[in-house]
Amino acid sequence: MAAPGAESAVYGCLVVNACLCRREISHVTNELANIYSTAVVTDDSGRENRLDPELTQIMATSRDYEQLKWAWQGWRNATGPRMKDLYAQLVDKMNEAAVDSGNRAKENTIK
Repeated sequence: MAAPGAESAVYGCLVVNACLCRREISHVTNELANIYSTAVVTDDSGRENRLDPELTQIMATSRDYEQLKWAWQGWRNATGPRMKDLYAQLVDKMNEAAVDSGNRAKENTIK
């Protein structure tokens, strides 16, 4: 039999941990969104191209393979390396939150 208040203490720790997880998830998500929305791809003439409107316009209208490849690779190079570790942190925190909320089955976590 558990000591009086033990269930409440365990539940309290889960609530605090869940709040910390939510805060950390929110922080990482904001960091990812900031990287995504502020990345710049510079073309050969030195012109800076942002996701919106320049790169979005290229991807929506161009049929030139090389231009599309340039836009995609430039965007990927400007965002991917900066987002990689943050994305891994996000997955870890989301899995931790899922387990803390009672979803203990390993097959229900993101891989």
